[in-house]
Amino acid sequence: MINFRKFRRVNMELPVEVVNRLGERRQARLINLSLEGLMLVSNAAGHAHVLKEPDDPSVPPFPVKVRVRFSLPRSQKSEYLHLLCSHAHTRRLSQDAFQIGFRTLQFEGDSRRQIESFIRSWDTGDNG
Repeated sequence: MINFRKFRRVNMELPVEVVNRLGERRQARLINLSLEGLMLVSNAAGHAHVLKEPDDPSVPPFPVKVRVRFSLPRSQKSEYLHLLCSHAHTRRLSQDAFQIGFRTLQFEGDSRRQIESFIRSWDTGDNG
């Protein structure tokens, strides 16, 4: 199978915080990461949290944007990375388990550089 992805993706597990359009926070698990996007796994309540729409009719229902916050293992800094992401797809794994894919729209601070460095170190086997 040909891989048409533009950026290298690493499979891993990390806890993340997802902030939906209403500013509500919920925990999920990141299962893979690239500069292009990320994949989370969550239960049905977490999936509903991501897709929750504001009551304000002036807010368009699409694209669904969330903020994702996490810290990389063995990071030189103890700070959190912050990404603005757009919901790309959902895959139901079971009655109460979902994979939720996101495209990265914006990196805050030096999040992009830290992710690039982490992926390079993952490729060389220096991932802890």
